[in-house]
Amino acid sequence: MNATLLLAAVAATAAVVPAPGENADFENWTIGCDNGRSCKAVSLNDFALGDDVVTLVISRTGAAHAPAMLDVSGHFEEVVKVITLWDEKGRQIVSLPLNDGRFSAPIAQATLQALLAGASITARSGAGNVLGHASLAGLSASLRAMDAAQKRADTVTALVARGDKPVSAVPAPPALPIITYRTPGGAAAARPAKAEIARLRRATQCTDDEGEYATAEAMRVDPAHTLILLSCGHGAYNYMTVPFILSGKGKARRLKPAKFDYNPGQSSPEGDGSAMLVNAVWDDKEAVLSTFDRARGFGDCGTTEHYVWDGARFRLTDFRMMGDCRQAMDWPVLWRAETVRGK
Repeated sequence: MNATLLLAAVAATAAVVPAPGENADFENWTIGCDNGRSCKAVSLNDFALGDDVVTLVISRTGAAHAPAMLDVSGHFEEVVKVITLWDEKGRQIVSLPLNDGRFSAPIAQATLQALLAGASITARSGAGNVLGHASLAGLSASLRAMDAAQKRADTVTALVARGDKPVSAVPAPPALPIITYRTPGGAAAARPAKAEIARLRRATQCTDDEGEYATAEAMRVDPAHTLILLSCGHGAYNYMTVPFILSGKGKARRLKPAKFDYNPGQSSPEGDGSAMLVNAVWDDKEAVLSTFDRARGFGDCGTTEHYVWDGARFRLTDFRMMGDCRQAMDWPVLWRAETVRGK
């Protein structure tokens, strides 16, 4: 993309307000799609099959010619180089090579049809040892929902809702927002004074009686602004912070609530400016602020958010959610934006 087109794209998408979608559940599968019509269907643990879980994921971008991808993964106690999938009737569906414990490649039509026809699969190693199970109940409905979301229904590109309409009948997916973000640039973080922190705690009612968790972390987000994460309570596996931005020097010094284009974490539903982040982490190298709101300690459900700093506010670039606590760790993306590094 040349500079002129890039500036036009940035201007066209600058006012986009993030609107993440939601997961849709179909028996033992869940599906989610983002604002660019990329979709992911994920198998959920059917505890009736046992505690050993293998996760199947079928994903596809919104482009008309995009292939559907199959991902197979699990937590294996042995080094597995080949995994075989068997249906509930003891018939082998497919043998797949693993790379670092995972298979990822376009799904063959024969494999897809066999999965759609089955009720469950058992995964075995090359030596024949059982590695885990996955339910196929809900797969067909999930993929039908994917076809509808990607506007493939009744076309030759559909996975389930196939028809005779040509590839050209699939509309191009919407363009993603483009965000120009700022970086720390090597500048050291400014440090808030004790009096400033005390004032913030009084204003937020985030008192300092939380023992070892009473903190006020400072991280430079660009040469002129420092992010302050003020501790504001914790649970067994979630640690809350209120974000502020420190800028200026002397009489021009300002310490104000950080602004976001999407109401983050456990913030007030009204979006009144009192943002509350959950398990927030600032990656100085990537210039990304991330959050992880765990719905339970195992970490297999909840929400994750990623933001970049545009010089005035944090902009959402990635939102993922898993509503079911059923041992699925590969979560659908429900919102994303492209980023361009600014000067």
